[in-house]
Amino acid sequence: MTTPDTLDSGLPEYSRPPIVEVAASIEFANIRDLNAVRLGMLWSRFRGEYPRTEQHPPLPSSAESFDPSKGGRVEFSVETTFPIPRLWFLREDGTRLIQLQSNRIVANWRQMESGQSYLRYSSLKTMLRDALEKLQSFLAEEKLGPIKPEQVELTYVNHISAGARGSARHELSHYLRCWNGVPKESELGAEEATSFRTQFVLRREEKRAARLFVELESGYAANSGLPIYVLNLAARGAPDSPSVEAAFEFLDDEHRWIVNGFTQLTTGSAHSLWERTK
Repeated sequence: MTTPDTLDSGLPEYSRPPIVEVAASIEFANIRDLNAVRLGMLWSRFRGEYPRTEQHPPLPSSAESFDPSKGGRVEFSVETTFPIPRLWFLREDGTRLIQLQSNRIVANWRQMESGQSYLRYSSLKTMLRDALEKLQSFLAEEKLGPIKPEQVELTYVNHISAGARGSARHELSHYLRCWNGVPKESELGAEEATSFRTQFVLRREEKRAARLFVELESGYAANSGLPIYVLNLAARGAPDSPSVEAAFEFLDDEHRWIVNGFTQLTTGSAHSLWERTK
């Protein structure tokens, strides 16, 4: 049995990683009667820790397929009634939040302007499990049926510092192994802006199980205006069975894929910048 203290062991670690946001999500079979009224009632179980609320449109359903003719897909449905909203339950400073809708629960940490160190995966997983237990208890009392997980997703958002204000942006090849840039003698000069998206098939016991999506875009930090690269890594797939424990086991694998993938995609000089410790 993997314990919270060992979840982050055995993987690459950094003292100053560029992580600014992490989110762990379990999508389950839609519970139609988990409507806006009941979601509002559910807040009473979270209110002590998450006193703030926000309302947002629901996230679309997503499902990874390994049929070559389909690839990964996002599923949409036509609703004949007003869609059930997605509620956010937030801590006072907004750094931690739980997102809930009729077919999904998300545990989310955002650095914002708090200056906090990133929330380690073991703590994020505990945060999600605690929220899920509250939801399960509520569903049982309301006789709405058990949760049946269908997709599990883990996302890491990184802001990579790429220069001083007003200076030329550092070349992306300084940070990513897969980006060679243009030759030094090119008349094109330095890249002004860059964006790309790629994806990888991930396997469990030699079977295709999930996808890792890697997206990068150049930009500027909102609080300082400094040039950055925004690097997102998201792993998504279906657990072996529609059980909560299978979903958390799958989440552990997604964490391993993302951490190893991040390290394999980035350069040694970037690892030094982020103070890699193992």
